[in-house]
Amino acid sequence: MTSQTIDTPAADLPVAATQTERFQTGQVATIAGGHFMHDTFGAFLAPLLPLIQDNLGTNYMLTGGLTIFTQLPSLLNPFLGYAADRMSVRYFVILAPGFTATLMTLIGFAPNYMALAMLLLA
Repeated sequence: MTSQTIDTPAADLPVAATQTERFQTGQVATIAGGHFMHDTFGAFLAPLLPLIQDNLGTNYMLTGGLTIFTQLPSLLNPFLGYAADRMSVRYFVILAPGFTATLMTLIGFAPNYMALAMLLLA
């Protein structure tokens, strides 16, 4: 009997997952936290509706209609998803929560109904 050795380069042998292939818990937790804050800021409108109604002097129909303006940007999600597939996703992940948080903090300074609606659309 003869013994045969197989010359296989080390690069072709299966190895344990490298550092970049492992689950990145820290990055996933950061993204999940940002998404949580994004959704939390989006939910700030409902408790503020009575105050907004008093400050702007609007009726119930106009005040309730503000919730429509918060949902309309969701129609852009397919287009944003398409753009995210073509560009670096990290810009969307970084900018979207900050953009929403900034605009939601500005709703208290809206001088009229249309300005408030524009802030809620973005």
